[in-house]
Amino acid sequence: MNLGNISLKIKNRRLHELNELQNRRRTMEEEKKYLIRKQWNVTESHPLYATEQSRTRNIAKLDEGLEELALREIELQETMRLAMNREKLRRAAEEMSALAEEFKKVRDTKELSTKLRRKRISYLIQQTRALEGSIGAGPAWNNPDFWQDNTGDATE
Repeated sequence: MNLGNISLKIKNRRLHELNELQNRRRTMEEEKKYLIRKQWNVTESHPLYATEQSRTRNIAKLDEGLEELALREIELQETMRLAMNREKLRRAAEEMSALAEEFKKVRDTKELSTKLRRKRISYLIQQTRALEGSIGAGPAWNNPDFWQDNTGDATE
């Protein structure tokens, strides 16, 4: 089984888990709304006072559960984002390796004319730059921070 299928299965499992959490959260929110609607203004001497306290405790428990679900939802979303970034970087690394091999072949070949080799190398460099841009990598001099002096002004 290749890594693409494995990461797709993991992503689908995480999406399923996220959907279940969101459904559970909606159910808890509905239950909380129901309990809040059922609250009465009762005093300690009223026979429904114990029921009212129970509702208040249940609402507090639901609030706590909702907070936990929200946190779990954030964790799952972040896990999925990191997994997708890891997969993107893995693919980029494979493409970089292929470009490096192609570059070596062009560099070491003697059958191609200098003009054709220059053209192929230029094309490979363009592909490399495009790949670097897609993953947010690139040479340090291509970064605006590199051109800032100590005062924060751009150098001339």
